[in-house]
Amino acid sequence: MEPILTANCMARLAGGVNSGLKPRAMSARAADREQLRRHRAARGQLSVIDRMQADAGAKQAFVSVAMLRKDNQRCRELDAIVDRQVRPMSQPAGPRIVKHKVANLYEGHDKPLEWAPLEYY
Repeated sequence: MEPILTANCMARLAGGVNSGLKPRAMSARAADREQLRRHRAARGQLSVIDRMQADAGAKQAFVSVAMLRKDNQRCRELDAIVDRQVRPMSQPAGPRIVKHKVANLYEGHDKPLEWAPLEYY
């Protein structure tokens, strides 16, 4: 597993625990824990020097992921990457019927915009 994905899984699990999680979110956390368990098992097979190099890379990746997760948009993007690459995809039950609002001009038109602080403009 790549150090960035591992660091993102660690940051997601360390980010806080909500007691009222939905079943999908609980299974997502279980998938993150499983990936971290596999990473620890693979780390145990390394020699001392390789383990030290892997730990240094993991520490740098965790710092960079923590900085990226401070921004809400980047946090959602990192979570989407984990959803696509780490978690198992569910099998569709049948055809998917999609509805669109007539007033929307483009995808995401009805979602609120998140502006950066004024000092960035």
